[in-house]
Amino acid sequence: MTIDQLKQGIHKNVVVLFTDIRNFTKMTNDLSLDEVMLLLRLYYDEMAGIITGNHGIVGSFVGDAIVGYFGLGNSSKEPSEEAARAALEIKEEIRFLNIGRQLPILNGVGIDKGAVVVGAVCSGNDSQTIVIGSPINKASRFERLTRTSCHRIIISKEVYEELSSKTKQEYVNIGNCEVRGFDGLMYLYADCVVKKS
Repeated sequence: MTIDQLKQGIHKNVVVLFTDIRNFTKMTNDLSLDEVMLLLRLYYDEMAGIITGNHGIVGSFVGDAIVGYFGLGNSSKEPSEEAARAALEIKEEIRFLNIGRQLPILNGVGIDKGAVVVGAVCSGNDSQTIVIGSPINKASRFERLTRTSCHRIIISKEVYEELSSKTKQEYVNIGNCEVRGFDGLMYLYADCVVKKS
């Protein structure tokens, strides 16, 4: 992508992974600022490593939330599969990080796919690449749904249908769900609560 292309805006079909720590303010209320920073560094390093390890791109860190894109770069070949695998690895890594922790880290993951616009916005001599589009908002809303369910990962039907048969076994359908901010119901899938043997 050239600078001129970014200034005009590039339309891409991507898979968006949104993950956020639940109750972060309450969880860090009794920690010093240095301890909060150490926690965030650990979390960011591990989560970002999983996203990039599955051919994704870390788009942004927003507070304790991370947005990852699959299919935005040339290295991603099966963006839905890669994002779904990354989500499962994130779930497992959180379980590992919580071993011995008195106050466990709890997070959720939402994944959606669709069209976005990638473009550069400028302020003076500085420019920054941003990505906008409905899949980002939906992935964020799906993550929010995990907070009131027993699931840690929620993905759209469009993402699920592109998964390999092996990865599909890790997800179950949860039917039509109301998603805040969007009209109508959306047919969604989520991670299996009890891992199959």
